[in-house]
Amino acid sequence: MLSKSDRFGYVSPFATALPWDFLLLGRALAPLLTKKLPEHRYIDKVQVNADSPQEDEIALANMTPLSFYHGLYFPKQFDHYFQRGVFFDHTNATDIAQWQRDLRYLYDKLALAQPGRRLLIKNPVYTARPAMLRTLWPDAKFIHIHRNPVKVFLSMRNFYTALFAQFALQDWSHVDIDRVVLETYARMMSNLRAETKDLTKNQFVELSFDNFQSDPMAQIERIYDHLDLPDLDADRPVFEGYLESVRDYRKNSFTASDEVKEKVATHWGEFIRHWGYEDQI
Repeated sequence: MLSKSDRFGYVSPFATALPWDFLLLGRALAPLLTKKLPEHRYIDKVQVNADSPQEDEIALANMTPLSFYHGLYFPKQFDHYFQRGVFFDHTNATDIAQWQRDLRYLYDKLALAQPGRRLLIKNPVYTARPAMLRTLWPDAKFIHIHRNPVKVFLSMRNFYTALFAQFALQDWSHVDIDRVVLETYARMMSNLRAETKDLTKNQFVELSFDNFQSDPMAQIERIYDHLDLPDLDADRPVFEGYLESVRDYRKNSFTASDEVKEKVATHWGEFIRHWGYEDQI
């Protein structure tokens, strides 16, 4: 939603597909690439078009071996690729330094393509590494949106199932998706809490997904206020127009079994209590 303001730059579908070449080749091939875009995202019914903001993870998977998407492509070694791509396990300082150079290169090109705009990046993987991002960009600001953990679990189960079906080049039936989701969320959230606890109000803001869904403009106001972002009054009509355009959108809906609720309560109890979801499990 924030990307609708022309104050923010973002990762386009062309930058995702052609991270090395989107400034030149991407522009030349734009008409062809636009025709090849999927109608909507593979994991839900959010429409995709030529200016739809994308997460940068697929772009990085096209640039570097350190991305969990390689585990989706080659699931015979899913755990190896996944742990390397999310937590940098089984890597060394040289591997990480190269990933950082590639990330800087990508962001420099995005900034060049969108001059004068502050880059707005959405990537759930970065929940696991705010400290590293702060070393690269000390003035970075972070927005974290938490959600009922049961709904997170069901959403992530759908995410991996859908993307394996779409991208896997090998059999993936051996991958225990529930285990992956349970272990990854706990480790990510522990990292997030530890590595953001010293951030000031204008560097980090945390929102409830339910609050964002029920009153998005109030949460946008909170983001602008906490992070000291300018000119909300100028951006407000853009946000309100976008909200009107998606008024009829219906997100995925999943039903949680008692088994799922028990799994989530057992593995993520610390986070359920931290964000006050005890009555929703």
